[in-house]
Amino acid sequence: MLNQSYRQNQRVSAEHQQFLYLTTTGRKTGKPHKIEIWFVARDRKYYLVSEQGDRSHWVQNLKSDPKISFTVGKDTYRGRGRVIDRKKESELAAKITALMNAKYKWSEGLIVELAPARSRVGARGPAVLPSVVLRASRFAHIEP
Repeated sequence: MLNQSYRQNQRVSAEHQQFLYLTTTGRKTGKPHKIEIWFVARDRKYYLVSEQGDRSHWVQNLKSDPKISFTVGKDTYRGRGRVIDRKKESELAAKITALMNAKYKWSEGLIVELAPARSRVGARGPAVLPSVVLRASRFAHIEP
């Protein structure tokens, strides 16, 4: 039950964020390239739309090296990015377009999917919190 509640809180948190901060590796410089961009979340993945399509530097960087990191709210993730092929993945593209239109009233461009790795950057354990049961076996009074 704790796991389900935690996942729901994470989803609600992401849905209320206006921007995602994506970092790609510059294909020419090898240096981090960070952008602020609109996004939607669906099925534990994040979707962005590039208005400039393949001409956007961040898209070119991602195609050259799909390893990315991104921040949503207070959570930072590592993962991989890929361009969605609207013809081959028309159902997914339609769903993302509808989500973008509902959130921002805009959805024109190239859709990019960000798939986070299993855990958040800096997390000390699994991304999903384990359930814990505590039982008291003895009580003791401790003087300050």
